[in-house]
Amino acid sequence: MLKEKVQYHGESSIPDSYLIVLKAFLQSNVDETVLINMFSDESNLIRDALTKITEYFSHPPNDISGIQNTLDLTLTYFGVTLFHPRANVKLKCLEALNELFKVLSKNEYLLPEDEFDCIFPYFAHKLGDEDLAVVIELKKTILNSIQVTRPYFLFGFLASSLESLSEDAKYNCIELCHQILLLEGVDVIVPIQQVNHIARFVSDNRYSNIVFEFLREVKKRLPNEKFSLLIMALPVDLRVTIKARLERRASIKVKEAVVDQNGNIQENTSNTSNTSVTSVGSTTATITTTTATSNATTNVGGDVVDEQKKIEDEKKKLEIQKRIEEQKKLEEKRKLEEMRKLEEQKKKIEQEEEQKRKQEEEEKKR
Repeated sequence: MLKEKVQYHGESSIPDSYLIVLKAFLQSNVDETVLINMFSDESNLIRDALTKITEYFSHPPNDISGIQNTLDLTLTYFGVTLFHPRANVKLKCLEALNELFKVLSKNEYLLPEDEFDCIFPYFAHKLGDEDLAVVIELKKTILNSIQVTRPYFLFGFLASSLESLSEDAKYNCIELCHQILLLEGVDVIVPIQQVNHIARFVSDNRYSNIVFEFLREVKKRLPNEKFSLLIMALPVDLRVTIKARLERRASIKVKEAVVDQNGNIQENTSNTSNTSVTSVGSTTATITTTTATSNATTNVGGDVVDEQKKIEDEKKKLEIQKRIEEQKKLEEKRKLEEMRKLEEQKKKIEQEEEQKRKQEEEEKKR
């Protein structure tokens, strides 16, 4: 399994002997011209090769045994090519991968662990790619891969990879874990203790919001007792942080209510009087309780204190709501900024391709 950053083969970090073996094995299933272009130093030739491969996967033969027999090598090639310096090459590589996953899914093929390891460690690292367009397409590709992997295995791999990833890759990886949970349900987390791989980043301001959203979703899908036992493995300060945020969120969404003697929840109302009868031995006492309002005149000091406490609680709720709204605005602003950068990168890629095309035309004229 790949554990460290691997650079693109054009930068000579992959041994030539390995590339020779890779070429030799692929040669039996790939056209010679395509094979040469796959390992070219020219990015436009690599793109051409990837386009041919994508077309092949789009219209595969009825018998895909040839694809399956060299799948580990094909996936390894795609993984290495994701480290190409040009974004348009990486995007072409992801396009080919998506078509490959469709072919495998249609034939009900699931990647065994050794083939999984040929590509997914590259995926995890490239979630921190400097090109936003590549990261967006990569996240889509990883979610598409659910159809050819065991979801619990994919989730476990991403969660256990967090510690070794860069800051950007870590955020995107947590976001993917959250999306997989929403798509596949809590059963995807096997064992359930893998939640704590993500939960331990809840106090880190860089990831706290996305981690909390993940934990809130887990809590919704687990019994309260099981969730409490789950986070008991975390340090005390993290447990306190998680419980406090969950309680704050609940206090904002849940209406004020009262619980009667039978445990039934009733909506709290104002300007009403409730009478209950309590029997002790042979003596029966009638107790009348009046709900105080801001305009009520009270004769008992405790009622005034209760009213003040309600006002203070309401102020706290409003402050919490305000902070949540501010966080939402910041998140929206971040997403808009990402979209803006994405558009700029697309324009840059188009300009580079146009410039490259013009240079090629000029060279042909000469």
